[in-house]
Formats: sequence, structure tokens, C-alpha cells
Amino acid sequence: MARVNKYNIHWQVVRVAAKNEKDIEKRIDQVFEFLMANKSKENFERVKKWLRMSPLGFKDQQKKQLYGESLRYLTSIESMFTQTDRQCDFTQYTKQQLQAVYKDIAKRKYTFQSKGAPKSHNAFIDKLTQCLDNYDTN
Repeated sequence: MARVNKYNIHWQVVRVAAKNEKDIEKRIDQVFEFLMANKSKENFERVKKWLRMSPLGFKDQQKKQLYGESLRYLTSIESMFTQTDRQCDFTQYTKQQLQAVYKDIAKRKYTFQSKGAPKSHNAFIDKLTQCLDNYDTN
């Protein structure tokens, strides 16, 4: 499978909402609910990477273990994810949801990886900004 683009508004809204959830089990449940409602191979890959990377910021072994168990379960059901990825439709989200995603995405730093933000990041920010501007003019 080709590299999965993380800049999918449906995924980003769920990811940011989960990030703001304090309870780790609820956070993981939110992400799994999204995945089960959107069974694309791309979403499987997004969630798999999220489950691998999220626990890196924790010192608490129990929290890390929850992510690990969830990742093992996800891997065991991989064959369920065969649908095509949904097109990005920014208009189905509230201004508040889009602002939360913008706030989270805009503060990302890429200097440790390359000489600036990837084109896909910039294109996503541009689309998000345009959609937010449309909220302000309507």
C-alpha cells in the first residue's frame, strides 16, 4: 500500500477530539468508533500509526499497555478494512471542530525532519483556512 496521507479531515477531527479526552480508554474507544464506522484501509493505517505513536509520550506503563493491547487487537482484525477512503468534506464539520484541528495542525514543527512543512501539510492548512474563512463570510 502506498503511503497514507494523514491529512484527512475526518481523521483529524477524531484525532484532535481524542487528544483532548483525558481518559485513555475513552480516547482509544473514540478512535475505534471512527474506524469501525469508516472501514477503509487508509483509516486502518492511520489508527495503527496513532496507536504506535501515542504512547511514546507516556511514562505510565499501564497507559502504554492499553495502547499496545489495542494495537494487537487492531492488527488481528485488519482484514475487515476494505472500503475506499472518504473524500475530504470540510463543510460537514462545525467551525469549532475545524478551529480545533487548525490549532493543532498549525503548531506542528517539521524542521527536525526536513527543511519545512510537507506540501500536503500546507495544502491541508490552506483548505482548512479557506473553509474557516467561508464560515466568517456566511
